[in-house]
Formats: sequence, C-alpha cells, structure tokens
Amino acid sequence: MACDYNGYIFLDDPIPDPAQTPAAHPGTLSTFYVCAVASLVFGLLMLCCYRSRTDKSVAGRSDRLHVAFFVLATVGYFGAAVSTQVYTGDWNWAIQTSKAVIILAWACLLTASCGALEALCSVRCLKATVWLAGLAVVLAGLVEVVVPGDRHFQGFTYCLAAAATVCALAWLVVHFYDKSKVGLGNDRNPASVYRSLSYVFAIASFITVAILEPDCGYAGHPVCYKNCGFYAGSHFTLSLIGLMPFYMALVPLQCCTAFPVAFPSVRSAAEPSPDAPDAQGPKSGW
Repeated sequence: MACDYNGYIFLDDPIPDPAQTPAAHPGTLSTFYVCAVASLVFGLLMLCCYRSRTDKSVAGRSDRLHVAFFVLATVGYFGAAVSTQVYTGDWNWAIQTSKAVIILAWACLLTASCGALEALCSVRCLKATVWLAGLAVVLAGLVEVVVPGDRHFQGFTYCLAAAATVCALAWLVVHFYDKSKVGLGNDRNPASVYRSLSYVFAIASFITVAILEPDCGYAGHPVCYKNCGFYAGSHFTLSLIGLMPFYMALVPLQCCTAFPVAFPSVRSAAEPSPDAPDAQGPKSGW
C-alpha cells in the first residue's frame, strides 16, 4: 500500500510499497550507483598508483589489497543497485550476494590494516587480538547476510561499521610502533593517524544508515515513515557525507605513504628480522 505522507513531508506522489515495487526508494538506489561509480573511479586511480611504483617490495602487497577492495566494492555496489532496481524488497539472492561481496571488500582493508600491525608491532598477543577481531567481524557480516530476518540493511551496515572500527583502532596502534620519520625536523610519521581518522568518516556513514534504517528504510513503510523526519531512503543519501571523504582520503594516503603488510607466522615464535622488507617502515612517495 502506498504512503501519501513521508515523515514530516506531504507529497504529491505517494511512496510505493518497497515490498511490492522495485526501486521504491530513489535515495537508496541512487546511493548504490554513486558508490559503484566512486569505487570504480578511485579503484582506477589506485591501480595507476600501483603500476607507477618503481619499488614494490614494501608497498606492493598493500597496494594490491586496496585495488582488490575497490574492485569488490564496485561489483558489490553495482550489484546492489541493479538488484534494487529489479527486485522488490531486500531479501533476494541478488542483494544478499551484493552485501556479501561488499563484506569481502572490507575484508581486504581489514587485512591491510591488521597486516601493517603485524609487520611493525612486536607484541604477539596484541597482533593476535586484532587479527581475531577482524576475522570475527567478517564472519559476523557473512552470517548476517545469509541468516533470514527483517533487519533489512541495519545488521549489514552495523557489520561494516565494526569493520571500519577495527581498521581505525589498528592504525592507531600502528602509530605507536611506527619508527619512521618525516620532515627536516625528523618528526614522527603521522600517516597512520591520518588513516585512522579517515576511517572515522566511514564509521559515521555506516552508523547513520544502521540507526535510521528502521524509520527511513523499508521497515518504516507500514507507518509511512512517520519517525524518519525526512524522506524515505534519506539515510543512504546522508551516508555519502561520510563515505565520500573516506574514499577521497584512502587513495592519497595509500599512494603517498604505503605501509608493509605481513601475515601471522605459525612456523616460528621468532619476530621478523628488521632487515626484512615487511619489517621496514612505511614506503613514502610513489
């Protein structure tokens, strides 16, 4: 049944029921397309950055993870846009698959963040904790996608917010173990702090969607979005305010100061050699 009243806004055209009409929320659909295009554009820039590096010994693995993030995010958001335009509601194989692909995209950023901590940190229990937190977030996100329910996008975006939080905390810890210096004053390299702050924008973006989803999302239609305060699907549009600055910061931060990535070793309890490529500091420059 269509709604003639949308939150606090009277409309000339009723809002169709998303359970019966595809693309019932134009704000949600347009946001998915914007994210797909942004992922594609920034992914191409990240690929150019990777191809232009002369020394890939330190930055190569991290660059590839970032390229993989943008590739998977492009596929995931484009799939979400098409499925939203074709199918009703959000419980169908296409949108669920798209959510899973986006979760896997964020798994790449989690790997880059945890891998940087693995390469630079000397405290094994701390590194293990961060890796386990990242793994738990990815598994929780995939489980949330496959378990039936009426959460719509709320649980999914909470999982993305948790992934961004783990990344932000990992980069904060990296700062305390990063011994590289920058500038004429031999100051401590602040690149990891900037990365952590950039993830705060992503956290805010995903939390916005998660909190407003019950009122502004598909679940708000039975009561005509009376608790939304704006228009149906507006929470996705608002989320771009945080997500786009995160995208715009991610590529320059990776291209200008790439950190090494290492994986946990199960063969020996010895710490990696300081002379090994993955144990050196971040690689600055292109």
